[in-house]
Amino acid sequence: MIVLVAAGLPLLMVPAALALRRVSAAAAALATLVALVVAGALAASQAQAAPLVILGRSIGLTPLTGGAFAFSCALLAMVVLHTVAVPVDHTAYALMLVAMALFGGTLAIRNPAIGGMLLEIGAIVATLLMVLRRGDLAMEGMRSLVVVGLLLPLILMASGVLGTRTSIVVGESPPSGLLALAGMLVVALGLAPFHVWLMPVYRRGPGLSIVMLTVVMGIVVLAFAASALGWPELPQRIGVFSTVLLVAGLASAILGGLGALGQRTFGRVLAFGALADMGVVLVGLGLGGPTDMAAALLHAVYRGLGVTAAAIALDVFRERLGGDDEHHLRGALRKAPLTVLGMSLAAFSLSGLPLMAGFGTRLLIYTSLAQENPTWAVLAVVASVGPLWAFGRAMRAAFAPLRYQGEEREPRISGGLVLFVGLLLLMWGVFPQAVPFAPVEWLSAHLGGM
Repeated sequence: MIVLVAAGLPLLMVPAALALRRVSAAAAALATLVALVVAGALAASQAQAAPLVILGRSIGLTPLTGGAFAFSCALLAMVVLHTVAVPVDHTAYALMLVAMALFGGTLAIRNPAIGGMLLEIGAIVATLLMVLRRGDLAMEGMRSLVVVGLLLPLILMASGVLGTRTSIVVGESPPSGLLALAGMLVVALGLAPFHVWLMPVYRRGPGLSIVMLTVVMGIVVLAFAASALGWPELPQRIGVFSTVLLVAGLASAILGGLGALGQRTFGRVLAFGALADMGVVLVGLGLGGPTDMAAALLHAVYRGLGVTAAAIALDVFRERLGGDDEHHLRGALRKAPLTVLGMSLAAFSLSGLPLMAGFGTRLLIYTSLAQENPTWAVLAVVASVGPLWAFGRAMRAAFAPLRYQGEEREPRISGGLVLFVGLLLLMWGVFPQAVPFAPVEWLSAHLGGM
């Protein structure tokens, strides 16, 4: 029964968030924060519990799905705390809670068709966050809704495959179902060539939209597919499914890396850097080995933390410094020292710099890729220089001695959150054994190679 409370609590708190927004923005944020923290804690506590059976349907969380939901709640809780200092449209809290309730149902209901329908509805609700207080994003919001609408037929086609896991294990699944499943992942995660629907979110969207659409929804989609497929029980490769993931991942890693080189605003650099980082995740999943899959899922966690910290920093730059281009970032260290330092560490992790959390997982995935095709591995490694160069250009402006004129300074809450996440990524990079949820396969392989 607790699992139902964990998934449904965000929905139960929607009336409170709507009522409190008329009284105080801080009160609405506090209610949303409490709902997310409690729901995440309950989900984590039920990861090992026996599933319920209601009307013939099994409902329960596994360590993977429970951890994914709890982690998503933690990321959103940080963003909600940040919005106390950098306000958003108060309706955003209600929409976010509704979307999280639907995502919780997606992960809790062990029926691919029903879970997929909840995922589709949750994605539509999350997309509505794009246009709040931003009428100029209405067209981009409509395009995103059209792309999200493409998920429905893909989910329905893939549900037959997900519902017969045994046929996947023995290699009897129809190619059309596997292609639909791979297509669902490529579209929902915003990989090449469908990356264009997420780019406006980074360029002009608020931090809450960035985290919800590009991090939380991605984690939920990955957990949904991983749980339904039972990836640890499958052979190393799943035919056309793994091939599509590998090709889309490589294309995204290369396109994101090279595309970042020509960008001049932090938001645009983040868009291409996050695309390249998600490409690394899909490459690991496409390779199919147990260590590769463990590294890929862990890399998705590191990416989520890095993008969340960068999204909060992006809000601070736009709201307090007037913009996120090099002109407005020049001398930002003096006005937003915590944000700049934390953003730098998060950017280093997203770029795969040594000693950061994102380096170890990249190293394992690229090593496996090199054993399969050295040319692909070289291209991916060379392209990974692009985000590092582009982020470095933004940091050079932020650390420059010339100070941008203005009186606005960073909110301490936001700066503290960004710096905390950045230091966490640094600590996990230097001491990977300190990662509490690191898979044994990845940890032993990583430490063995050091």
